[in-house]
Amino acid sequence: MAAESRPFEFLLVQYVPDIAASARLNVGVVLFERTGDRLNFATARFVKNLHRLVAFHADADIALLGSTFRDIEERLEKPDERDEVLRMLLENFSNMLQVSGPKTISVVGNPTSEADRLTSVYLPS
Repeated sequence: MAAESRPFEFLLVQYVPDIAASARLNVGVVLFERTGDRLNFATARFVKNLHRLVAFHADADIALLGSTFRDIEERLEKPDERDEVLRMLLENFSNMLQVSGPKTISVVGNPTSEADRLTSVYLPS
């Protein structure tokens, strides 16, 4: 019996050091599954090499960005915080960190593996 595909959504988190300029760098992927108004699954992956951000923007505050990325990853692992974190990403990220999406995709099998695949596609290594 083949595994059934399930609808998931993902966001790209982008670093935008100058809103007036068009330069942006993908720094994260957030993958989630909703049932009604509730998130069943959510995970985030962010760039591991924060020094690439400095190469992209010399004044990047990598300590602050790294702390923000870890906070999002950790909070999405907690089922009771997922909805709040997703709402924050969609409604409050508008300056240096912005999100694009959500985009819908079909996931067959392990969603964690899909998050890893999206990371390899969209994030700089």
